[in-house]
Amino acid sequence: MNLSIPKRFLIITAAAYILAFLFFLVVNNIQFSEKTVDLYFKTGWIINRTMLQFFEYLIPVQGIAILFTFSVFYPKLKSESGFELLTVKAFNSFVTVVIIILLSLTALFFTGSEIFKPGFHKKLDTYVYLTKASRAYLEQAETAAEDGRLFDAEDAVKRYLAIKTDDAEGEALYKAITARIENQYSAAEPGTAERDTDIDSLDLSYDDALRLAKRYLELEDFYSAYYYAQIASGLSGSNEESKSIRSRAWASLSKTAPSKEETEEFRLFSDKKRGTELLLSNKPIDAYYLFNQLNVEHSADPDISKYLNESIRETRKLTYFINEAEDALNFPGFTDIAFLNSNTDDSRELIFFGKMVTMASGTYFEDIETVVFNPETGIKNHMTARYGKLSGDHIVLNGIDRENRNIRIYPEYLTADKLPELYNTLKLNIDWTLLHGLSSSGNIYKKMSLLELIKFEPVISDYGWMVEPLYIEIITRVLNPCGFMILSLIMIVISWNYRKFTGRIPVAGFILLPVIVYITALFSETYIYAMRLLCSWIFLDFGKPAAQILLASSQIVLLIAAFLLIAGLGTGERRESA
Repeated sequence: MNLSIPKRFLIITAAAYILAFLFFLVVNNIQFSEKTVDLYFKTGWIINRTMLQFFEYLIPVQGIAILFTFSVFYPKLKSESGFELLTVKAFNSFVTVVIIILLSLTALFFTGSEIFKPGFHKKLDTYVYLTKASRAYLEQAETAAEDGRLFDAEDAVKRYLAIKTDDAEGEALYKAITARIENQYSAAEPGTAERDTDIDSLDLSYDDALRLAKRYLELEDFYSAYYYAQIASGLSGSNEESKSIRSRAWASLSKTAPSKEETEEFRLFSDKKRGTELLLSNKPIDAYYLFNQLNVEHSADPDISKYLNESIRETRKLTYFINEAEDALNFPGFTDIAFLNSNTDDSRELIFFGKMVTMASGTYFEDIETVVFNPETGIKNHMTARYGKLSGDHIVLNGIDRENRNIRIYPEYLTADKLPELYNTLKLNIDWTLLHGLSSSGNIYKKMSLLELIKFEPVISDYGWMVEPLYIEIITRVLNPCGFMILSLIMIVISWNYRKFTGRIPVAGFILLPVIVYITALFSETYIYAMRLLCSWIFLDFGKPAAQILLASSQIVLLIAAFLLIAGLGTGERRESA
């Protein structure tokens, strides 16, 4: 098959990519350890780590594909005189197309890295976090079950199953715990034997009960008359007088009292009216509890459903539901977020979040702590809160239970010269979408795209963070595609000259392929590291504009140099004897 050089190049590149992916797949499968990642997440961990390593080592992999294309598979051409030639014409016939392919691959490498690599980093951290969380929940469930704290055990195993759905061990434990809870309730319930409900146990004689029934009937207290007539009938079931009083009292009650349906409609109307008034008087939490109870009793009523949703919407502006926060914060998010929220002449406000998780239901925070201090006089306010939920440009700090209005969570002020005007809220002076970039957990910038880094770079110092590490990450992101293209062009020059002056790589060279890959990777990493170091030094000593000029000019110069080397290959010709 007589394929053109560009076609050979594409086929060899695709083969190199596939082999590299399979190599990392096998290595990660061997290196997988259940100490850090649960077997339940093994497949996801291996795939994400393989893809991450594939992108990280794509520059040397591309270099190997170029080496094989131009030093192994490029045929020499025979002249009429019998000499083998690597002609200028042959080189020029494919080099333009190959460069276009390389530019396309560089664009794909850059786009894929920025779109997918941050996600791979997040996923790998997620698997580690979920492993720790699931093991902790399972241990809590087992410990609580052993101690007889069955409801705590049930809650812990539910959280475990929320992470590891369809887990046989968790489901078996859940069934065992719920069975124990049901057995406890069954043991606590009274038996089916008839209870001692004889009216004789009441300290009343028949004559006393009958006398009271007559008296209350005369007073037109028909409820009491009926009650004592019923007691008298129980003491002497065949007595007609007590039965007569009971019938007359019931007849009077039936005439004066509204029907059961009328009573229920009136009560429902009154409750809906009261709930609506609570909403209108800016008491949505009270309205929520009322409409929530009515919804249990009258789930088909459209008015109740409407006003329940309205009360929930208004309630969420003032508070959060505790169970929603706890469920959301079971999932992985960004941890150890600390920043300077405000900085005025007389005070500073520092904020710390132990964890932040964004779900469809909102953004939740855990282990909140704020300190407001004056640099000269010391701490003014020091507050902690267990949970919080984002609402507009502030965080609500007080939580309520969905069913029990007596269960509340409030922030605690450890030190306060005077309580803030909004006691249960925390005003954010930062775009909340930038908060994850203020996490001190490892490799946070690796989890952000280049656009996020560029957006974050001008403001990070305003929140008490150093800009240098972030700027170095931006430099690295820019250097990667430049390095991909520059090193690819250099590999063309090296491999073409090797083929031209030395010949094909011997068979023994294939045995040394891992060494060649390692040397290529070392070369590319050294290039990127040296450029990072140089740009960082210029940035620290001369500022951002100087570093940007150096970065842009150095890459342009290196690209021009690489293209000049390529052009030099097409300006001469070498004859070699067969």
